[in-house]
Amino acid sequence: MLLARADGRRVPARATVYRTLKLLRSAGLADAVNLDDGATRFERAADRPHHDHLRCTACGSLVEFVDERIERLQQAIVRKHGFIPTGHRMEIFGLCPRCARRRRAGTGKGRSS
Repeated sequence: MLLARADGRRVPARATVYRTLKLLRSAGLADAVNLDDGATRFERAADRPHHDHLRCTACGSLVEFVDERIERLQQAIVRKHGFIPTGHRMEIFGLCPRCARRRRAGTGKGRSS
């Protein structure tokens, strides 16, 4: 379903977007990333290497990174414990450079939660 906006543009209804995201997840084409505030962000899953995240607790920015050393270490830990993983997600929480500068400057915008 498309809805008409005040400027005349037609946009999909919210329910249509959520149903489409659910279908993309079930088809393995999208992954859900749950945020601390209860919101969910979706990212493309198909044809992407595994990656981890740095998440700013002040502004919510998200940085994706890949580090093969971390992946090898996680695999060694799994083997050491005889664990059979079905997947994993790693997120590091902190302040992005912009929020860290604001915090040091005392503007109060870079407080971590």
